[in-house]
Amino acid sequence: MLDENVLFCGPMYSGKSKKLIDTADKARAEGFQCLIYKPKKDSRDYGILRSRDYPENPIQATPVANAHDIFDHVMNQEFKPDIVIIDEIMLFDSAIFGIVDALRLEGIALYAAGLDLDFRGLPFRLGDPDLSLTMEDLKAQFDRVETFVAYCCVCGKKASRTQRIIDGKPAKQDDPLILIGSEEYQARCKKHHEVKKLN
Repeated sequence: MLDENVLFCGPMYSGKSKKLIDTADKARAEGFQCLIYKPKKDSRDYGILRSRDYPENPIQATPVANAHDIFDHVMNQEFKPDIVIIDEIMLFDSAIFGIVDALRLEGIALYAAGLDLDFRGLPFRLGDPDLSLTMEDLKAQFDRVETFVAYCCVCGKKASRTQRIIDGKPAKQDDPLILIGSEEYQARCKKHHEVKKLN
């Protein structure tokens, strides 16, 4: 369990967070020290790692503002953890690349999860506005990548896309990449994934 850095990616409702929760539960049951992190940007479940499919089993997570805060928090612990878990990794800045390597050099296993595609169906761009690094680039930092699929809410077939809905309509192509508010999300297959084009 401790010999790999693993990234779980896929659309919303594909079971990524549940996999992280299961990983944390198993690690702790086996006596491993485990630290869990989430970005502060994800204000819906502040400090909580929760699966949308299985909300009855949430676990505590430490909210952090940026990637460097993860490593600082890890190194300031009295005991070095065996495992670090990061949810919503795509919301961090590009310093997360260095953090993945730094944890590896410390002998700490890393399990992370995030959306590989944004609401437009494009590779999810990391948090630096002046850089163009995406989740596709981040995948190369991991020893193993597991891609999860959901099921389309329209046709029931396998879904690889996350559909953003605002006021009952598909989001527009130029909407902000990160939007936390009154919008809702659905899993969609490529055929039924919609993005409102610009006029």
